[in-house]
Amino acid sequence: MTRDKNKIAMRGAGRPVFILSMLFLSMLFCSCFKKPVFININSVKIGAVKDSILEANIDFKVYNPNGMGSTITASKINTYYKGKLVGVSTLNKEIHLPGKDTIIVPMVSKINLWTLAKVFPELLQGDDATFNITGNSKVKSIGVSWDIALKDNITINVKEVLIAQINNTFKNDSNFRIKGLKLTKIPGLNKSMFQMSIGLHNQFSFDYRLNKLNLDIYRKNESLSIANWKLKDTVNVEAGKNADIPLQVEVDNLRLLSQARMSDVFNPNPVFVLKGDAEVYIQGRTFNIPIQETRQVSFNPLSGIHF
Repeated sequence: MTRDKNKIAMRGAGRPVFILSMLFLSMLFCSCFKKPVFININSVKIGAVKDSILEANIDFKVYNPNGMGSTITASKINTYYKGKLVGVSTLNKEIHLPGKDTIIVPMVSKINLWTLAKVFPELLQGDDATFNITGNSKVKSIGVSWDIALKDNITINVKEVLIAQINNTFKNDSNFRIKGLKLTKIPGLNKSMFQMSIGLHNQFSFDYRLNKLNLDIYRKNESLSIANWKLKDTVNVEAGKNADIPLQVEVDNLRLLSQARMSDVFNPNPVFVLKGDAEVYIQGRTFNIPIQETRQVSFNPLSGIHF
């Protein structure tokens, strides 16, 4: 009975020793591992732009100093321009780090171009822009894990991307709109007058200058214009503001009637097409913007111009 008690006591006393031994071995084991090292951003390539989001392929290098392999389980990169967050990227899948080796980790950073809108003019002046990269990666191996800080600067040529973005913005939204088109007869003269205004809407966060504006008026499905109008003076459009340019375009009634059709008698609302182009100036660069709109105007060739 006494022997059994002594055995139990010895077993009980051995447990703390065993636990301490395992902790010691674990600490010794972990101390043999060294933290993987972020080296630098290896390459940056400009990808596609969709819905004002620029995809930049950013690859960075990591060195694993251990003889045993590790795994990058997560990684996040924040992209800044002059302290402003403009893009975020995350790792899509785990990456294996072979022992005693350097690997390249591919990431895709999605940069919202509209977050750069205030500095568009500045970015248009130079070929390259410097962005700051910060982030971290989580790496694990057997019984140990690390957080690796990522920090570097990258240089990206975004000028052509911004030029395309500005062009698309001018073309695809309401920056230039024909407003209130009317056709009236001038009393006592064999002429009529197209009256309208061109609405300018600057949705950018910087000013631009309208240098030129040329507008031709066509009868729909006709190749010869019946009237032309050109901007005489430049117009400055402030950031986030609207501006209207009123204009009047004279047209000879004979020219109007030369393109009249028999159907106009029964449907006195012929369709006119307004075509032209505008030249916009932004920080030393000009952008040519096409303009085209289709409008109906009340007109009867037998009774003259409707007021």
